[in-house]
Parts: sequence; structure tokens; C-alpha cells
Amino acid sequence: MGKIRTATKHAFFHLPPLGSFARNMRKTPLWGIDLIRQDKQALEIEGWALPPEAGPEDAAFTLNGRPFEQVRYPHEREDIGRVFWWFPGSLFSGFRCRAHGSPPDAADGAPLFLDYVSRATGRPFSELHGYAYLPAGSLPVPPAERRCRVQGTESESFFLLEGCSAYAKLQQALEAHVGRKFADFTRVLDWGCGCGRLARHFAAEAGPRLTGVDIDGDNVAWCRENLGFAEFSAVPLHPPAPLEADSFDLLIGISVFTHLAEDVQREWLLELRRLAAPGAILLMTVHGLTSAVRTNRFPHVMRFLASGGCYNMGPCIDLGGFISDSQYYRSIYLSEGYIRKRWAEYFDIVRIIPACIGNNQDLVILRKRGE
Repeated sequence: MGKIRTATKHAFFHLPPLGSFARNMRKTPLWGIDLIRQDKQALEIEGWALPPEAGPEDAAFTLNGRPFEQVRYPHEREDIGRVFWWFPGSLFSGFRCRAHGSPPDAADGAPLFLDYVSRATGRPFSELHGYAYLPAGSLPVPPAERRCRVQGTESESFFLLEGCSAYAKLQQALEAHVGRKFADFTRVLDWGCGCGRLARHFAAEAGPRLTGVDIDGDNVAWCRENLGFAEFSAVPLHPPAPLEADSFDLLIGISVFTHLAEDVQREWLLELRRLAAPGAILLMTVHGLTSAVRTNRFPHVMRFLASGGCYNMGPCIDLGGFISDSQYYRSIYLSEGYIRKRWAEYFDIVRIIPACIGNNQDLVILRKRGE
């Protein structure tokens, strides 16, 4: 029976869109950093990297554009082999890298950039799959239980890595597809700010004025007390939010639509349209096909593909005890076709970038029509 199930699963990857997904993944293999450590002597990273088409011997890892001095790759990662069972060589995808001292071109207050590159070309396999890391510096880091609510782990280094990486990738996407930078905006909304994982990286931005909002009032209170460079407010589970209409020219939502049922999505799309100024840009993330595959639950992938584009996997317990409705916060997966059809009722779709944020969630770039 095991052979029959495996053969059935492999047959599915010969059908669109899974066949196309698998082929694209082999051209631009995913990778992830699970752990990062830095002190005065060295910087170390550990994680997984799916091998490139030419094999693991063509892979290298860089810190600010320079190869790490010590690299162990590949080694066995049974967990990654189970998730990407269809990807050649996924079982041996683990890596550990070490660079001695500080990068020679690292400046105080500047992030470190980490990439997975081809030895043959010296270029990243994907320009939007890199990572950026910035130590905490003078800004306080929220306690472990607050970090866990927004990322599923208590790790402080992972909190800093993912927040800085998201900030860098959003900046990169804005420049590439909108022709603007964060500094070009005046009022920015961080919708779903949590405990400031992304917001903290706006502290050095002199141009835009940042407002953070979240349904988790406890995390909002922490941000208000510790991140004084911005304004923070709690918002209800359902609109309206206590904010003025047409008041933001950039609106960001990281891991928010990933947790809203279809009817609640429509409520918040209307509300975001109310809050956005004419011509405003929105940067929203969703769970797409990459996220569905990474769940390691193949039946969920097939249900997602058969769902018509919006698949509700069920309740998510991450905010348990911190919001009033235990059924509100859910695990939601959206297809590109669904977004282009349904979200286009509210905004112009500028671009959808697969597996951009966290090398997992799709980034949807929207523009409010002039009114």
C-alpha cells in the first residue's frame, strides 16, 4: 500500500499546477535559516537548502557577498526530506556555515545579508530568497511568549532575522515593481503589527510616519510602551478601525490574510480601501501553493487546489486567550487566480510574488485606484 500511495502522489506532480511548481522549484530551489548566532568571534547559521539542478557541489552560501569560511553541506535533514519528498536530494539538504570575526564591510546599524548562490555564476538562485539580519541594538526585544504568538517559536534570533528580512524584501519589491522606497511615503500602516517584528525596522526611517495596529491588544500595549518612534492602536476583530479614511499611502499586512476567513477578508479589504489614500500601495502576504506544500500534509494540498482558490484549513490557536472569538483566527490558503479575481474588486493587482516573505508566503502588491 505504501508503494501505491507514493506512486499516486508522484502522479499528481505530473499535473498542473503541481508539475509547473515542481519544475520552477528545481530552477530556483528554496532554502531556510533555522538558527543564527553572532558574537565577537564568529557568525554561524544553520538551516536547509534544496540542492540546485547541477547538484550540491554548485551551491555556496555568502555573507555580504563573500563565501563563508567554513561550510558543512550537505548533511541529512530527515524533516526536509519528508516535506519535499518529491524533490531530488531533499533528504540531504542540511547546512551549517561559520564566518570568523565580523564581515569586513559591516557597518554599525547596517544589516548583514545572507544568500544561497550558484558557484558557477556567483549569483543567488533567487534574488528574493535572501535573508537579512540586524542585531537588536538599543531597541528592546519583546519577551519570548509575545514572540511565540507572532512566529510560532520563542527564538530571539529568528524574530530579528525574519523581521529584518521581511523589511529588506518589501523594500526590494517596492523598488522593483513600484519604483519607490519606504522613504518616499509619508504615512505607513503596519496592519497586524504584533509585537513589532517588522515595525522595529522603521525606527531609522526619517521619512514615513508609522502606525501599527493589531487585534492582539496585549502586544499592541508592549509596542506602545517600547517602540516610541511610532503610534500603536488595538483594532477590533471586525471593521471599522479607529483610523481616519484616506490616511495612509502605504499599507503593509504580514501574515494577516493568512488567518482570515473569506467573509472576514472581504470586510477588511473594504476597510483597507477606506483607509488607503488614492493611489496608495498595499503590500499583503498570503499562504499560497508554496505554503500549502510546506505544510507536509499532502491531502491539504489537494483540497487547496480543489477549493476554488480559498481553502480554510481550520482554526489556528496562536492567539488563544488573547482575542474574544476562538474561531476567528484560522489557517487560510489563497491561490493567485482567486486573488486576481476577488481582490481586483477592491484594488488593482500590481504583482504577485510567490514564496517571497519567509521564503514561504506570497507577496501581493496592490494599488488603490484614483478616486
